[in-house]
Amino acid sequence: MRNLLSVRMEIGNGGWARFSDDGGGSVGVPGYVYVRATADERGRLRIVELYVDARGEPLERRHLANFPLHELEASVNAHADAFAVRMQLLAVDLSRAASYFSTSFARPGSHWVADMLWSQVKDSGVKKPPFGPDPSPEQEPPPRPPLGAPESLDETFFTALAEAYRDVVSRREPPAPTLAQEAGVSERTIHRWVYEARKRGYLPPAHRGRAG
Repeated sequence: MRNLLSVRMEIGNGGWARFSDDGGGSVGVPGYVYVRATADERGRLRIVELYVDARGEPLERRHLANFPLHELEASVNAHADAFAVRMQLLAVDLSRAASYFSTSFARPGSHWVADMLWSQVKDSGVKKPPFGPDPSPEQEPPPRPPLGAPESLDETFFTALAEAYRDVVSRREPPAPTLAQEAGVSERTIHRWVYEARKRGYLPPAHRGRAG
């Protein structure tokens, strides 16, 4: 199995992730590999969509001969908590857009896919959006205040806990040890707080088989 720990993985919304060779490892193809994962009946994240953007370079047989699909899926599951946090957020619906691969639209404005197509036509009146920005430290929000032990388990505390939890998992740090150290409590207490936060809807449900 190829080790993808050094490959750059960026977690997006709606189950999407993007892989590239920026971290010193190799995905094996030029450009970017986008995958979308959903949880199966056992709670494991499975890749259900895959898109390769070679950034204008031709894809060759050697690029896909040993494509690391299973390794990509393993990497996604290694960060299942971070995926769970952003799984509920709206994401680009590539599957629906791609289903119109052979459809022509006579005019813009009749359909959102039509506007995607007509934005490529000069002087159509539909503005083509620029490429989305790459995640970078300059775009990250300012550091949050550290989580503290609460005087009461109220809405203010659970809101702060959810924010701290999302921040920790987005940085791929273990939630319970990190937050326990911040708050000066045991990891067991963090697990209890997170369980209650999920129960009250401040955090999404945990994937089966993973501690939160």
